[in-house]
Amino acid sequence: MSCSGYANWDIGVHFVDNKRIQELNMAYRDKDKPTDILSFPFHQVTRPEVDLPKTNVEDDMNLGDMFLSVPYILDSCRQTNESISNRLP
Repeated sequence: MSCSGYANWDIGVHFVDNKRIQELNMAYRDKDKPTDILSFPFHQVTRPEVDLPKTNVEDDMNLGDMFLSVPYILDSCRQTNESISNRLP
């Protein structure tokens, strides 16, 4: 995160299966199917280069959570002959 200017901030990265990401996709996007990634920002940001919060309160120094479905991503890579390292740089 240091390259973003937010070195002391947290971000949650969760590796899940297709069932879990489908549950999240249904709950938050009303889409009853798996997907590769879902992101949930902690702060409301409309222009990241301008609007990221300025705070020194440790509990607020969280950018949010990302959920990645490893099986979905691997299947997608197989279908497109793409390596996982190219898909997730």
